Amino acid sequence: MKTNAKKNISVFIQCYLSVFITKWSPYKLSRWYIHLLGNFFYILNKREKKTIEEIIISRLSNKYDLKELNRIIKLYFAGMFDHYHEKIIAAYSDIKLIKSYFDKNIQIENLEILNEAFNQNKGVILITAHYGAVEFLPETLSFKGYPLTMIIRFKTNKLKKATLDRANQLNAKVLDPENSIIINDIINHLKQGRVLFTQCDEFDIWRPFKNRETIFLGDRHNGDKTLDVIAKRSKSPAVMALLERRRNGRYCLKFYRISVSNEDDNLTIFEKTMLILEDNIYKHPEQWYQWNKLEKGIEEGSNEDIQNQNVLCENPLSI
Repeated sequence: MKTNAKKNISVFIQCYLSVFITKWSPYKLSRWYIHLLGNFFYILNKREKKTIEEIIISRLSNKYDLKELNRIIKLYFAGMFDHYHEKIIAAYSDIKLIKSYFDKNIQIENLEILNEAFNQNKGVILITAHYGAVEFLPETLSFKGYPLTMIIRFKTNKLKKATLDRANQLNAKVLDPENSIIINDIINHLKQGRVLFTQCDEFDIWRPFKNRETIFLGDRHNGDKTLDVIAKRSKSPAVMALLERRRNGRYCLKFYRISVSNEDDNLTIFEKTMLILEDNIYKHPEQWYQWNKLEKGIEEGSNEDIQNQNVLCENPLSI
């Protein structure tokens, strides 16, 4: 049996049995099962696992010694399995139980940054990344009463139905990329005063700036103009949010102010976002799930007119 870890681990772990066990079993038992399944997957795909390990070591060897790198690698794979466990919980578990769990275990820092942006009544571009417990982020804010819009690509009809049902419970709206979503759809939702979720680290669909250059995790590139185009056209403020996974089932949701605050600030929204993400990655490298994308360096998307493109990630947030 041969599979491709980069493309199929999500489908492999999120099978029907995983959904059933996670939905009906105690949290610790279902988490143990997902970790068991994930480790089994990489036993079958040793080469892919080795490649990811080598990427992490090569990128971080100047910051950590070998002992610490081995610890980071172990935590990285454990965090990846937790990510898929959390994805299933977010889509299928009882919403009252989820809210109770979040109320007890998620600490929020700098919520006033989001409130300040939201109260401008222009909508909010809420930027996140493949980092920490990202799958819990939409529900965390929905429980606080924020009207959310998410772009989600569905891999199965079962997941689509579960997600749409959950979105209805949360007063959230879902845009399906299969319906040819373009930037005008996104701007219309922002003009309704909604909070739009997007991810900044989907390298394969970046639309590069023509005359700007930046460095992210050692790679030099022209970045992604998507966020700045959306902000310019919608006049919506931008905020970054990262939901950090901590010990013993605890989490910390942190908000960061992103929008340009004065005329002397010549950094783009994209550049500010990536600086914050890079800083958090270097502090907690095990919490970022895009290391495998750095195997050949960052590959930017085409430089076609952004107005004719799907502008959010290939594997957008699910709720």
